Amino acid sequence: MNKRKSGLLLALSSLPGPYGIGGFGQEALAFIDILHRAEQGYWQILPLGPTGFGNSPYSSFSTQAGNPLYIDLEDLGKKGLLLREELDHAKRPQGRVDYTNLHDERLALLKKAFSRVQRPLEEEIRLYAQNNPWLDDFALFMCLKDLHQGRSWLDWPDEYRNRKPQALEKIREQEKVNYQFWIFTQFVFHKNMKDFN
Repeated sequence: MNKRKSGLLLALSSLPGPYGIGGFGQEALAFIDILHRAEQGYWQILPLGPTGFGNSPYSSFSTQAGNPLYIDLEDLGKKGLLLREELDHAKRPQGRVDYTNLHDERLALLKKAFSRVQRPLEEEIRLYAQNNPWLDDFALFMCLKDLHQGRSWLDWPDEYRNRKPQALEKIREQEKVNYQFWIFTQFVFHKNMKDFN
């Protein structure tokens, strides 16, 4: 006979995290403890992709990429990629998520972490990218999105809209650092998610 189970639906972003939004940090582990004590068998979450217009989890740029806002900043601190004072400065009061400011601030902080990546982590990221071919399209898309001030891809020049190989290769070269940054965010996100499971 099958045993009945129950659970709760809660978006990861809704957890009361210290950095303005819930994520894969201690707030998620604390919620799992609550579920366990309440004898709940499931935690249903909303999609975890990078949000598009309106910050809806159902409006994402990618079916495979993760939202960098959910990255565990404390974990980056433990790895020496963020300084304690940077983490303290990033703390925000709990309450409604201010996506506009949070997005800009968080990406700037993640870029600092990315600038401190050294071997052997560089090699891990390279292998991750090699084993996840979807990352090339995602990183190119995000570079182009940045270059066009966040405008819809429908408003981009023809050579990008129609994915002309020469134009995309030029972007890979011209935006090499930004391209690698977007791969880094996905490496960290997916590592957090894997460690979390």
